[in-house]
Amino acid sequence: LVEFYNAGDANGSFYLISPSLTNLAIGGQRVKFKARSFSAVSLIVGTMTDPNDEATFTAVETVPMTSTFAEHIISFADPLTDAHIAFKFVGTGIYQSVYFDDFVWEPIPTAAPSCLSNISVTIDPSCGNFASAFNWNPVPGADYYTLKIGTTPGTGDIINVGNVNSYNFVGTINTTYYYTVVPVNAFGSATGCQEGTFTTAQEGCYCESIPDSEMDGD
Repeated sequence: LVEFYNAGDANGSFYLISPSLTNLAIGGQRVKFKARSFSAVSLIVGTMTDPNDEATFTAVETVPMTSTFAEHIISFADPLTDAHIAFKFVGTGIYQSVYFDDFVWEPIPTAAPSCLSNISVTIDPSCGNFASAFNWNPVPGADYYTLKIGTTPGTGDIINVGNVNSYNFVGTINTTYYYTVVPVNAFGSATGCQEGTFTTAQEGCYCESIPDSEMDGD
């Protein structure tokens, strides 16, 4: 985990710079990372010729920060003469931070990922209106996953659940659901993925209402 922290200079610029990357010159690469900030700031992703000279920084994309860690993917498809990837943080005030983690430098996918090989759905056996827990093993090359779920085979709502390997779905009581979890990357979606099914419990669970009142009379 890396933290950019602007303590005393509202106009300060901070850089996180990669080692020299020879494959920037051939293109077809991308960077994946996760970042967040509790301030309304952005992280600028770019390249650098000389890591000792900030004037050689060239911006490629500006990424607005949110308060939760989110994954971002920046592609470098064309060959470049710069040798370094750089992340630039310019604060809008003092005492601001950006947190940065899970840096991955890899080729841009040239094929869609495979389907899941292992997925389970655990329902609450007593409460049909409680969450059903999906869990699966990560698929190499997947950037994120979609869940198609509905009450009729082959149809349903499509939910982008992100780059995770679990998801909680809240349905209705005594209902049979049909679902498909599909890995996706920049090239496309996995095809031919198997549809599964599960049925929620017949009864629901609810909190008991306990009235609380005060009476004031003579």
